[in-house]
Amino acid sequence: MPLLCNEAAAAAAAADRGKQQTPPTSISPLPNLQQQQQQQQQQQQQQKQKQQQQKQQKQKQQQQQQQQQQQQQKQQQQQRMQQHYHHQQQQQQQQQQQQQQQQQQLQEYL
Repeated sequence: MPLLCNEAAAAAAAADRGKQQTPPTSISPLPNLQQQQQQQQQQQQQQKQKQQQQKQQKQKQQQQQQQQQQQQQKQQQQQRMQQHYHHQQQQQQQQQQQQQQQQQQLQEYL
């Protein structure tokens, strides 16, 4: 970064020298450069924040998926105990399929 600043300062100084021969203008290039650099820094910070938020969302989703998987395991255990109730078993399988579809939709959203 310091190299870039020096180059920019040199360019601004050269521009100033050119302006000294012509009537001075109200806008000097240096403040503009500083503003641009500040804006770039702000944008970079915002991008970093967005990336962190996305990471947090992914972590939350992974946690949700783990919880759903645990629920599915519990349901499977219940199914083994209730194998002679065929009707209930079918309902639980449908619930599992719905949960898996929800997981896929969440991942596609990211």
